Amino acid sequence: MQDGRLKILSATVLSVVAFLSVAGAVAVLAWWLLFTPRHRGIRNPRAVLFFLAILCATAVVVQVTAGGGVTYLFRMTVVVLLAAWYHGARKSGELLEVAVSLFGTRAGFDLGLLAEMAARSLDLLLADLGMMQIAWQMKGTPRRLETLTPALALLLHRQLQQSGEQASLLALRGYTGGGSLCPALAFPRRDLPAACSVLLAVAITLAVPL
Repeated sequence: MQDGRLKILSATVLSVVAFLSVAGAVAVLAWWLLFTPRHRGIRNPRAVLFFLAILCATAVVVQVTAGGGVTYLFRMTVVVLLAAWYHGARKSGELLEVAVSLFGTRAGFDLGLLAEMAARSLDLLLADLGMMQIAWQMKGTPRRLETLTPALALLLHRQLQQSGEQASLLALRGYTGGGSLCPALAFPRRDLPAACSVLLAVAITLAVPL
């Protein structure tokens, strides 16, 4: 899928569909298998495995306390796969272009700039996490609470520092809000099957409320 607007809309709608019902999650999983590069499109497999491990732990708690942990795990796994697909398929500047095309050069530019900064922070966070894991492997450091706590504190400090640097840079350049941008968004015909299949997934969810 090449059109940034369709990618964002598809990821949003399909995530809601997958979360609402098991039937919707099955339909979304089929969409993911048919219209994405599947595991080849995942930019950071370790991060996906990390989130899946958290989901497994949460599902166990849900199953023990209230039941339905298995279905919760399945639905949320599909949501994570969708998020991993969009993270890998997203192009630099795409969020800004889509926001400006939808909401204009004032509010749209502000929202798009905020989204691009958040996406950039996520990329840097994943890169820092990958370097940290490499350092742990080289040193043979075990994954224990006493080693994870300072590592998470360091990652949080890095994120806060980068946010402050970005804010200072915007202030230095005199940014007060809005901006000019001419989005160059295309709508290839090959995106039509994937886009129409999103509507099919929604219809399945509404027809089979499981």
